[in-house]
Amino acid sequence: MIQRPCVAFLLLWHFLSYAQEPQLPTEHVAHERTYDVLHYKLNIGVDLKSKTCAGDVGIKLVPLRPQLDEVRLDAAEMNVTHVTMNYKSMEFHLSGESLFVTLDKPYGLQDTLSLLISYSVTSPKKGLYFVVPDSGYPNKQWQVW
Repeated sequence: MIQRPCVAFLLLWHFLSYAQEPQLPTEHVAHERTYDVLHYKLNIGVDLKSKTCAGDVGIKLVPLRPQLDEVRLDAAEMNVTHVTMNYKSMEFHLSGESLFVTLDKPYGLQDTLSLLISYSVTSPKKGLYFVVPDSGYPNKQWQVW
């Protein structure tokens, strides 16, 4: 009879040790899709030795909802210096890993927008990866992905 309470206790302990609160989603939550990208055009310079990248990215997009007045883009660790649309400067701000571009007016489903974003990044940890020789592989080729 002593074994049954011990078995019951072990089963209860086992169950409670796995009955944890559900974990909240972290950084991989999908953003609301408010536009569709038609085309990206990159004009960048990459410096392998200093692990930097700078230049411009052109983005042609169409709104997926009426009254689109802001565009949110991923911009982890980026230093954005300028944003234009049709040669007109746009207001923008960085928050966390996102770039928010405030449009000059609300745009609708029939509109096509072309943004040009000037930026730089030093030793990025997302989106652009530098492969360089190290002590373990001194003959490794310099690469950027």
